[in-house]
Amino acid sequence: MTNKNSSFIEELEKIIQKRSNSADIDKSYTQELLTSGKDRIAKKVIEESGELAVAYLNDHEKKDEIVWEAADLLYHMIVLLHSADVTIEDVSKELEKRHKSD
Repeated sequence: MTNKNSSFIEELEKIIQKRSNSADIDKSYTQELLTSGKDRIAKKVIEESGELAVAYLNDHEKKDEIVWEAADLLYHMIVLLHSADVTIEDVSKELEKRHKSD
């Protein structure tokens, strides 16, 4: 699904965009989440962030659990960004700008 010039995170952003416009809400968790409002999206990001931190604290040797929770957090963060009309590219540019100012 990805090509040499993009990561799956960029592909996921495109999938979220596509699903946000889908007419079939019953089959898309993404669309259901986006239509549920800012409070629910923010709460999911907080929840997933906490689960990642707990996975790390419980046993950071269990890489698979940390990866699982990080993936959940990244997905929900991208949904939040989409809801706020912010792209991964916007975030990437900000990180690049911060790096150059070091």
